[in-house]
Amino acid sequence: MATDLHKKLAAAAGRNIVLFLDFDATLSPIARNPELARIGKPELSALRRLSQSEKLEIFVISGREKGF
Repeated sequence: MATDLHKKLAAAAGRNIVLFLDFDATLSPIARNPELARIGKPELSALRRLSQSEKLEIFVISGREKGF
């Protein structure tokens, strides 16, 4: 997984903004089981609009282990 992150960071080099967003409890309401966490339509729509910018690289991350 770290290799994927390094590749993404390298691809983001030269962009103006790199945005890291936590998924569970930030983009999605907290769920007892992390596998049940779902992003809402407004948040997804905003991410889609933001992702159209050539000057922005977006990373969605999660550090939560299974369970709550």
